[in-house]
Amino acid sequence: MRADRLHASAHAARVLRGVLGLALALTLAGCAYRYSESPAPAAAPGSTSPNTSGRTSDADEVARQARAAALAAVDAARAAALRAEQNAREAATQAAEEARRAVATRAATAPGFRFHAMGDLPYGNDAQFLKLIDTINARGGAFSIHLGDIKTGTTPCDDETFLRVRGYFDRFTQPLFYTPGDNEWTDCYRASAGVYVPTERLAKLRELFFATGTTRGTPRRVDSQGALAAGTARARFVENQRWVEQGVLFMSLHVVGSGNGIADAAEYSERNAANLAWLAEGFAAARSSNAPAVVIAMQAYLSFQPGARGMADTIDAIAREAAAFGKPVLVLQGDGHRLLIDRPWLDRHPAKLANITRVMVPGDQQVAAVEVTVDLREGASPFAFRVVSAINLAESDGK
Repeated sequence: MRADRLHASAHAARVLRGVLGLALALTLAGCAYRYSESPAPAAAPGSTSPNTSGRTSDADEVARQARAAALAAVDAARAAALRAEQNAREAATQAAEEARRAVATRAATAPGFRFHAMGDLPYGNDAQFLKLIDTINARGGAFSIHLGDIKTGTTPCDDETFLRVRGYFDRFTQPLFYTPGDNEWTDCYRASAGVYVPTERLAKLRELFFATGTTRGTPRRVDSQGALAAGTARARFVENQRWVEQGVLFMSLHVVGSGNGIADAAEYSERNAANLAWLAEGFAAARSSNAPAVVIAMQAYLSFQPGARGMADTIDAIAREAAAFGKPVLVLQGDGHRLLIDRPWLDRHPAKLANITRVMVPGDQQVAAVEVTVDLREGASPFAFRVVSAINLAESDGK
C-alpha cells in the first residue's frame, strides 16, 4: 500500500510539472496579447500623430523580462518536480524492499499451515458429510483433499450421483483437491452399481471433476499430468495433480483399491506407468525447488503383504524417491475406513526409511477428516494430526 501511494505521488508530481509549465506559458502569451491589442492614445484635433517608438521599445523590454521570468519559473518548477519524482521513486523502492523483507521474515518465522484430508465419504451419510464440510469451513485451512470413494461399492455409479457429490465438493470455501477411488469406476461393473463399463465411468469422472484445470470448492489453478503432457498418450491423466503450499510439494497419484484395477491389464499398465512417471517428476521438482517436504495423496491402502497385487511398483517407487529426497514425506490414503498413522517403509520394507509417514483417514460410518498441521520449524517431523468430526466429538491428536 505504501509503495502504491508513493507511486501515485510521483505521478502527481509529473502532472503538476506539466500543468504549471502550461499555465505559465499561457499567462505569458496572454500578457503579450493584451499589450499588443491595447489602443494607442488618440491625437488631439489638429495635431500630428504621437511618436510611438519609445513606447515600442519599452514594450519590448517588458515582454523580454516577462519571458525571462516565465522561463525561469518554469525551469524552477520543472526542477522541483523532478526532485519530487526522484524522491518518490526512491521512497517507493525502499518501501518495496521493506515489504519484500517483511514477507521473507514472515515466511521464515511462520508456523506453517494446515489442511484437511478425508475419504470414503459421503457413503450415503450425506447429511453428516455436509455438517463435516461446514465444520471444516469454520475451522479454515489452506485447502482440503478428498482421497476418493465418493460412494459405496454397491450403489449406482450414475451421473446423478457424481453430480450430487460434485455439488457437495463445491460447498468447500477453500480449494478441494480430489483423487478418484475404485468405488466410482473400477467396481462399477457390479449389478448393484449399474453394470457400467469401468473405463467409461472413469472418462465421465475426468469430464465432470477435472475438465476445468482447477480444483472444486474455491477454484485454484493446478498443474496436472494431463495438461503438462498435452498431445501425448498421457494427456488423459488429468486426475494426477501437483501443487505447492509454502514450499511443500503435494501430488496426487491415481492408485485405487481393488488391487489398483489390475483386472483390466491394459488400463492398469498404462495408468501404472503414468503414475510412476508422475511420482518421479514430482520428486524431481521437489529436489529442484529445495522443497522442505513432499505429500502424496492416493485412494488405495497400500498393502505391504507379500504378493499384494497392483501395489508393489508404487510402494517401491515411493521408497526409491523418498530415499533420494532425504526429507519428510507424508503419504495420505483412504480405503480402510479407519484412522491409521504408521511408518510401513521403516517397519515392513527393505529400504528401512524413517522419513516416510503414512496416514490412512477415517471414512464410511466414521464421518470425519484428518486435520494436518505443517510446521516447517519442526525439521524432520513437520506433520501433526487431529481428527475432526462433523460434531467435534471424535477428536484425537497424533504426531
